Amino acid sequence: MLYISQMKGWISETVAHFKEVMPEIDVPYPEIFVVSTNKTLETRASVVERLRSPQKNVLYISKMETIHGENGDAILIYQKYMTDFPTQNIDLKSLFQHYLWHELGRFFAINMECPGENLFRYIDQKLHFEDFTSQLGYWFWSEFIAEVIACRCSNAVDCSTETFSINDKKTELSVLINDTFCKYEDFIDQFALGKYYAKLLTDKTIHEFVKDENEEGLTTLNIPNYYLPLLNELQIMLETQLSHDQYWSTNIDFVTDIGHVIEELRNIKLMHSSQETFGKLLHGLSGANDNI
Repeated sequence: MLYISQMKGWISETVAHFKEVMPEIDVPYPEIFVVSTNKTLETRASVVERLRSPQKNVLYISKMETIHGENGDAILIYQKYMTDFPTQNIDLKSLFQHYLWHELGRFFAINMECPGENLFRYIDQKLHFEDFTSQLGYWFWSEFIAEVIACRCSNAVDCSTETFSINDKKTELSVLINDTFCKYEDFIDQFALGKYYAKLLTDKTIHEFVKDENEEGLTTLNIPNYYLPLLNELQIMLETQLSHDQYWSTNIDFVTDIGHVIEELRNIKLMHSSQETFGKLLHGLSGANDNI
């Protein structure tokens, strides 16, 4: 179990390491709050209002959350959700730092987007039917780039290697792929897919294993063959992006291209789904269109 005093004691060191790994940024770093269990929603609502953030509604709360608004940024660390870790063979400090680097990576990427793009408008959970493809792409991208930055911070201190074995890593990838294609009946979980690719391409332990074993990461996880061409296409897009000096900087064209791939993956899933599932989807779309 992690206590508030422990987490507060690790924050400054974690932020300092992040600043060593990532380039300088000309906006203030976010305030970081460790939120006690009995004040989760109250504190969140107060921060959202003070920052004038569009993130008013929340469908679920994860262990940590980045709040971005007109008046700046904040990271909320929720004590209530920072307690469900395995108790054996886990370095809790390293795990905490990785989660915080992920949120700092999200903050960094949001503030380093191409000027004038305002891609963050897509982060809310309301469906933008007029440009849903771009929204899908941004949902994927926001999770991917945050985890890429977190992995690179972890790589720099070698904590990922010390904390998890390669079998742990492969299990984690398998869970992410299962969530991608099986979590929802008629959707692809683009958040899980984004995190999967970030770990596959930038987690040092995984990257070295794949290279040494001459394995193709994807084919070891029992992914149906009909998904592989699109997944390979997406991987090439991401590898090209990561080869750039400012790999965290993106634009509407790139996230829309990602969105097209995710839509195609979803269409393939529907083609191979049961008739009952497909009927539920059509009914849902009909109801959604009635409300536009």
